[in-house]
Amino acid sequence: MTVTRDQEQGMVAVVQHAAHENFRLIEDHDLDAVAANVTGDFVNRRSADEPMAARTPGPEGMAATVAWLNRAFADIRFEIH
Repeated sequence: MTVTRDQEQGMVAVVQHAAHENFRLIEDHDLDAVAANVTGDFVNRRSADEPMAARTPGPEGMAATVAWLNRAFADIRFEIH
């Protein structure tokens, strides 16, 4: 399958939006948005030092990660360039 430049740019935009949305929901502690932004096969690959709940696949694991990060860093913010 050949991907055109326009298709590639569209895919990049989708991935960038998802990444920015993940950072936003962490900053805002928006647990309601987790299910809309993370699929059931999501795995937090950086969860080795996080609570066990953060290792759960899918939205539940992401929600646990969001909650843990907000407990650890009350004013968490990400600067995206």
